[in-house]
Amino acid sequence: MRVNKSEMIEGLPAVAARDLMRAYRDHTGAWQAAEILHASEADATAHLARLCAAGYLDSSEHSGGETRWITTVRGNALAQASFRKPISRATAEKRLASTIERVQEYNCDPRKLLTVTRLVVFGSYLDVEKEQLGDLDLAIEAVRRVGSDEWVQRSLEYAASSGRKFGRFIDEIGWPGRELRMLLKGGSAMVNITNEDVKLLTDRYRLVYDVRDDARAVQPSPDAMVHPF
Repeated sequence: MRVNKSEMIEGLPAVAARDLMRAYRDHTGAWQAAEILHASEADATAHLARLCAAGYLDSSEHSGGETRWITTVRGNALAQASFRKPISRATAEKRLASTIERVQEYNCDPRKLLTVTRLVVFGSYLDVEKEQLGDLDLAIEAVRRVGSDEWVQRSLEYAASSGRKFGRFIDEIGWPGRELRMLLKGGSAMVNITNEDVKLLTDRYRLVYDVRDDARAVQPSPDAMVHPF
């Protein structure tokens, strides 16, 4: 989804509206919006109510009568919005093809600790009549090739073998997932990758890679754990 940076969305600048959507992926109170907007909770509540009426948020009552909000499919799409210049369909098609190739190469490498099981394209790419598109929006699912009892040690060893320096323990453990995202983006700012359930972002998407159809890939075990990076 591409949005003009100067656009107003339900009385809010587009950047602020997108930031709100990113903060309300889970049921959250008005205090969060007040912090983001630098406003009182009363004013923040009014903004949230307008976004709710426009279909970007759903509201519900929680203990103590507190109202909380969570993004809808439309709100999740706004959370993924890009403010960059549009790209041509031809460029997006080349980027998609090269990303699929990188997935295949990655999955065939026995040294890797993850396997990409699904790659899905969504967003403006699916509007076939459009020649100018927003980012190339992709959703991935990846699973670990090793069990939970081995994961930490194997990740530390993998990080050490990369030759990189890591400031924190958590960064070493997270390196396999971070590396995968970097590899799939291929250094392109126009490729937007998420590992969220695409059904929460949109009802329009297309599967472009399934590991079960890739005979060369390192196939994960049936009980493989989805990697939560």
